[in-house]
Amino acid sequence: MYTVWIVPLLFWLCDGQELASECPAPNGYFADARQCDRYYECVDNVMSVRLCPDGMAFNDFNPAVEKCDLLSQVDCTGRPDLQPARPTEHCDRQYGNFAPKETGNCQSAYRCVDGVGTLISCPEGLAFSLETGICDWPDQSGRKDCDKQKTQNFTCPKVNFDIAVSHPRYADPHDCQYFYVCINGDIPRRNGCAFGQVFNTNTTTCDSPKEVPE
Repeated sequence: MYTVWIVPLLFWLCDGQELASECPAPNGYFADARQCDRYYECVDNVMSVRLCPDGMAFNDFNPAVEKCDLLSQVDCTGRPDLQPARPTEHCDRQYGNFAPKETGNCQSAYRCVDGVGTLISCPEGLAFSLETGICDWPDQSGRKDCDKQKTQNFTCPKVNFDIAVSHPRYADPHDCQYFYVCINGDIPRRNGCAFGQVFNTNTTTCDSPKEVPE
């Protein structure tokens, strides 16, 4: 973890930020009241001011544990302030997951560690969640830049309500082993049959190739 020494401490004081004046308990690690990435270490009632790396915040789940997590994984409600960002080419902050500059590309993201971004790409049909750091369905990824139709490369046909609520299935036009499930008739999700099976458009289930018409 990073210790804030004399110069950073004077910076925060000059910036109008108030520091805690005393330890809440003789020993432990305690969150700052206003700044989510700042915290205090107390040893025998002697306080030291500490700062998480840029892009991380102090996780105050246990006063006995010194822990900084990514901003997306820490509840900063009531502690909105953060240290100034130190962006690099692909990273808005030194640590975190960040969308590429080109809009609409929610299949990929840069995972940034110490200001160095590594491009992470999800398999076809999935989007990279900036919050969880994993690949997920586009509609559940939390990516506002995500076009579910473009990501899935498939558009669900318009159907009436009775059909829509049954989550209809449609063959993948490019690969007979795969098919799309249209959630509520609108959100496409690509699924696949087991090895050696293909999608039967008549029964909308996976079947033996010999049972499926050409």
